Amino acid sequence: MDAKILSSPVRPALISMTAPAAFGMLMTFMFQLIDTYFVGKLGTQELAAMSFSYPVYLLVVSFFMGAAAGVSSSVAKALGEKQWVKAKQLTTLAIVAFVFLTVLLSSISFWVMDTLFFALGVTEVMLPLVKQYMEPLLIGMFALVAGLIETW
Repeated sequence: MDAKILSSPVRPALISMTAPAAFGMLMTFMFQLIDTYFVGKLGTQELAAMSFSYPVYLLVVSFFMGAAAGVSSSVAKALGEKQWVKAKQLTTLAIVAFVFLTVLLSSISFWVMDTLFFALGVTEVMLPLVKQYMEPLLIGMFALVAGLIETW
């Protein structure tokens, strides 16, 4: 396995590694901003309902970004030690674990959605609007996590 990153100068290596990660994070949060703009055009009730989902979304994104950073450092250590098989195994394990956690988290979220959002202050009237936003987000969570995984 050719690990060009180990022999190349530090600055270009850091830029080549951080640029895609920074772009991925920017796009992850830009979609929230664009959503807010368009949902705001629907009305204040819809915008308020969407705003309840943001803490849940931020929690998921933050968890997987942190986990991806941890995996990245472990894989980098293995590559630095020229343990190619270990690096591949860590990467594979991380992808499998992320897929499993995404499915598990989405499933649990569907199950506890009403309770969770009532605890956050959602009213009975607004809950259907919150669900209209959250259900597609939970279904598509694997794509969100795949984008986060891609950046490391």
